[in-house]
Amino acid sequence: MKLTPRHGSLALAAITVMSVSTPACDSSDDGEETKKLTYTGHIVDALDGAPLAGVELCITSPSGIPCVMTDASGAYTIPELPARTRVTATVSKDDYYPVAAAFITRDADFTIDAVLLRKALVELAFTTAGVALDTSMGAVLVRAYDPALGQTSTVAGVSGEITPDGGEGPFYNDAQTIPADATATSDSGTWAVVNLAAGTYQVRTSGPGRDCAGTFHWPGDAGAGWIETPVLAGHVTYVYVDCAAE
Repeated sequence: MKLTPRHGSLALAAITVMSVSTPACDSSDDGEETKKLTYTGHIVDALDGAPLAGVELCITSPSGIPCVMTDASGAYTIPELPARTRVTATVSKDDYYPVAAAFITRDADFTIDAVLLRKALVELAFTTAGVALDTSMGAVLVRAYDPALGQTSTVAGVSGEITPDGGEGPFYNDAQTIPADATATSDSGTWAVVNLAAGTYQVRTSGPGRDCAGTFHWPGDAGAGWIETPVLAGHVTYVYVDCAAE
């Protein structure tokens, strides 16, 4: 789909801001009982950074872990997550675009700070760019960062692929627009595919001089660099990719 760029759209790139802090991994013997981990972090509004109270975070797999809510400071704690386990999760709050995530837990407690963007602002950003966004469908939003510069950095000049082919995109947004005919990430380091049917997809981010891998995500089976991720109806799935300079 060809897009007509228009200035003044909302800062869609803000939805991709996420930081992950992981202590050094602990060693464990294969014969030991599975270690339990604790997630902590904060959820804030993508545009103004205000803490969001009442955000519901649910571990949808493995089962048996109760959902939690953020407090007045936007903080949450999720205990009893098994180490070295594939996890799926959802993050939701009224009037905000629901988020899905799929990742593999490590050997130590860790922190994930994330942002949410109001659903109306997401719709407006795509409408301004000439894209008919169906918020009842799923979406994938990928952010590339340079591990040598930290997880708040971004990587320009990389492009995205998805398989099986579906939806609309990839779209490469910057801080103000969703440009027409863009074929690689701008300084925002993000790309997205929208209007996807629910299901399991694989995504890959690649570009000259970059080795992009999904450190925290499920490895795909389509070849080197591919990440497997579920897509849920009405949710945007965050994928966070470290793209190291070769």
